[in-house]
Amino acid sequence: MSPQSHTGGPQRFGQDDDRSELCHAAVLSGHSVLFRSAAALLEDLHRQSPDGRRRKLRTLANVGLLCIDEVGYLSFDDKALTAL
Repeated sequence: MSPQSHTGGPQRFGQDDDRSELCHAAVLSGHSVLFRSAAALLEDLHRQSPDGRRRKLRTLANVGLLCIDEVGYLSFDDKALTAL
């Protein structure tokens, strides 16, 4: 497999590469994997109605590996942090 085939972009190094390898290994082991940026995940949750948000959170809880990018280096308000 080429370095670009599972990430959709150029080969990366460091933490990004570690996350990609972890996600790839989980898929190869038969686990479901969802990789989202924190901002995209929060925006998606924010757009949902309360019932829709609960359904979305239940769906996310059933993913084998949920990888949320950008949590450690972006700042979020208290409401967003509670959602994460």
